[in-house]
Amino acid sequence: MPQVYCRYCEQTYQTDDMEKCSLCRKTGGLVDPLSPDAVPMKVEQPSNAPQAGDVVRSVLLARRLVLCAVGGFFLIALGIWLVLQPELRSNPQRFSINDLGIGIGPILAGLFLLIVAFFTVRRLRAEKDSVPTVDQKSKTS
Repeated sequence: MPQVYCRYCEQTYQTDDMEKCSLCRKTGGLVDPLSPDAVPMKVEQPSNAPQAGDVVRSVLLARRLVLCAVGGFFLIALGIWLVLQPELRSNPQRFSINDLGIGIGPILAGLFLLIVAFFTVRRLRAEKDSVPTVDQKSKTS
């Protein structure tokens, strides 16, 4: 049995089948391991280029940031308005601690959305820092 080298899976082994690699099941990549053609067929992708998925992820995170921030501020304002609205109190002339119940829900929901927006900002900054800029590319070259 002759020894062959698969350019796809980069393995050297012995086989009688010279068409198809028995390890990775791809055809056309088997060559003699001592020939100059015995180089991997993997395509090198530039590691510094941002992928399309990174841009889409950043856009979706920015959308989430805007929705959470606007929604959070709106819910907090709604909760404060509900607490301060005299027609919704048990006694419109006096403010009691029981009157906070109607506005505490929207205020807490708004605070939760603002916390989500804060962590979204941190994630956006982390992604921005991980993508190299033109200046960083020229420094490494």
